[in-house]
Amino acid sequence: MEKRFCRYRTGVIFLSLLVLLGSSFLSAVEVSIPSLELMSWGRVEEGRFGLFSRGYLEIALLGSEEGFGGKAEFLFEDSNLEESRTIPSAYDKSAMEQAFQKTLALKSLSVEMKQIFRLPVSMAYFTGSTDEIGSGEIFSSVFGLSSIASPVKGFLYFPKSIQYQGLHTIAGTGLKLYTEKAFEKLFLATYTYQDQYLGKGKYSSDVWLAFNHAGLQVETFFGASYPISTYGIYRGGLLFHYVTPEGGAFFTQIGVPRWDPKEDTKFTVDLFYFLFEPRVQIGLFGVSLTFFWHPSYYLQTPTGESGITDLYIRFTYGKQPKTSWVAGIENGATLQTNAGEQITYRVTPFFAIVTAGVQWEFRVNVNLYPYHLNSLIETFVGAKTSF
Repeated sequence: MEKRFCRYRTGVIFLSLLVLLGSSFLSAVEVSIPSLELMSWGRVEEGRFGLFSRGYLEIALLGSEEGFGGKAEFLFEDSNLEESRTIPSAYDKSAMEQAFQKTLALKSLSVEMKQIFRLPVSMAYFTGSTDEIGSGEIFSSVFGLSSIASPVKGFLYFPKSIQYQGLHTIAGTGLKLYTEKAFEKLFLATYTYQDQYLGKGKYSSDVWLAFNHAGLQVETFFGASYPISTYGIYRGGLLFHYVTPEGGAFFTQIGVPRWDPKEDTKFTVDLFYFLFEPRVQIGLFGVSLTFFWHPSYYLQTPTGESGITDLYIRFTYGKQPKTSWVAGIENGATLQTNAGEQITYRVTPFFAIVTAGVQWEFRVNVNLYPYHLNSLIETFVGAKTSF
């Protein structure tokens, strides 16, 4: 708790200092909003229909070639905007922690040295939570493609559990060597850092490779952490996306987020993160199926979700960006084999539209099984943009 409070306080102080430095410094810095999201759910609780909102904001300061050669990212996230909190007049660690949950925090900070010795390799010294590996976002940010990622990710699909976002996320303090924009079809990055998930004195090294060619996109990585356990712990994975000329596509993410050779003597399916998603698009009509097997570990931490499987079948009409809108219906089921084979089933009509650079989404969840009148209907409105 003390660590999280210090991180929030550091973010506020650092951003305040940037403002005080004035326009002479900020003129050399590009300010962007990588992500701005607002989501509101409507559901019945305690016999009353109420709204519950989540806000998410990222602010990035990017240095120019002549100025600040680095990047600073700030994060605001709150999963219950309607519940207000105030900073207490007297110091109380728990109360301050809750109050600062609604305050801007420093997500990551990095300083870069581009094209070392005029070679197509750059280096960054970083701290905080940085790159998402195995999510597919690298093909948008580096290669300029439209998103290839599965919609089954993040807070929208996992509001009350682990918010899965790719196979792994680099978090800690260390060095990164990378070849961004050096090759037309290839991206390569290596990391060595003190691992934030494991704590002080525990280090990790990762190698990340992305390949883009026509209708084929591949991401792969391998990492190790040390000194920990007897033989160290390891992770690795693969993202594969292929589009056929006939309109079909295949997307998959498969990996082992954490493997300890000493503890995990039996290499079982529980260790795997596995998402399988075939897609078919014929004109404006589309259909996709998503199968997601939850791993027993994610981001070096036990999930408590081993044996849980999600299955979604999605029918759509419309295709962005060819049309500004997409309408459809989604059938979703969750099987929990770790809780006596419990099954939930829901049907979700949805409509998404892009207006003035903002992605809007409207959803109605009809929770058919198990049936409870109070939780039968849930509504959702979301807006997302970046600039």
